Amino acid sequence: MLTVSFIVGIYGVSEQKDLPDLGPADVNMVFGHDVTKLLFTQPGIAYWAIVYKDEYSQPPKPYRPDTKEQEEVAHRFKDIKLTENLRLDDLWKNKTRVGLLNIEEGILDKWHAGRIVLVGDSAHKMTADLGMGANMAIESATVLVNLLQHASSQTENYHPSQTELDTLFSRYQSKRFERAKRFVSISGSVTRMRSYQSLWGRFFIGYIATLPFMQRFQARKMMEGMAKAPKLEYVGTRTINEEAEGWQLGKKNEEKGGNGGWVAFVLVTSVVGFAVSYAAMVKWRPVM
Repeated sequence: MLTVSFIVGIYGVSEQKDLPDLGPADVNMVFGHDVTKLLFTQPGIAYWAIVYKDEYSQPPKPYRPDTKEQEEVAHRFKDIKLTENLRLDDLWKNKTRVGLLNIEEGILDKWHAGRIVLVGDSAHKMTADLGMGANMAIESATVLVNLLQHASSQTENYHPSQTELDTLFSRYQSKRFERAKRFVSISGSVTRMRSYQSLWGRFFIGYIATLPFMQRFQARKMMEGMAKAPKLEYVGTRTINEEAEGWQLGKKNEEKGGNGGWVAFVLVTSVVGFAVSYAAMVKWRPVM
């Protein structure tokens, strides 16, 4: 089920102007206890977010903060740094748009009722740290329109009955459920590691995940996962070489057993992390 976490995010768009440390295409992710900072740039524009743990959040009540509350949160974090020389207060003074909201995460048990069907965040909502929420929404929309197009192309003047729609929507959910659930889980884990919610998570994200071979391994597994994304089946590709190595990663992963890439990722990171943690504990164990 979809739940509201004790996590809140303040998001904004700012003009770069003469702000320091901002290039035309930067990605900054800053970790911290109970808070993570995200900063992305395009020419002249900065997109930023402060995601923080808030003990005063009261889910599942509706949360509609006003301008005053947004200003209070911005003042609370005004000195927090998103780069070496850039504070939130600097971005706030150049803002063009801001928002404050509770961070919901989870996946619904059922995505349709009658002639209504849910797509994207309304069915599977994830935290922002992995940056996959919009991708998952696009994938779900792709699967749904593929099914609708296939059904409508079989019969002229297609007018599905309620039973036919129920069957089609159920197929759509079954095709998307496990993949969406997996990304919801992974995204939540990344958020909790980056905000130091456990000693293990802090150790992993700070020391293990930054090792060169781990970064290459994680990047490849992420590419394999993305290569398995659905595409529009009734639209031809004109500018993409689907025989290129990257496009073949999904097929290779399926030949090895479907989700083997993700399983290998979890196993390797867990084993390596446990081994390094254990070695560190043995090395630094105090003499009694």
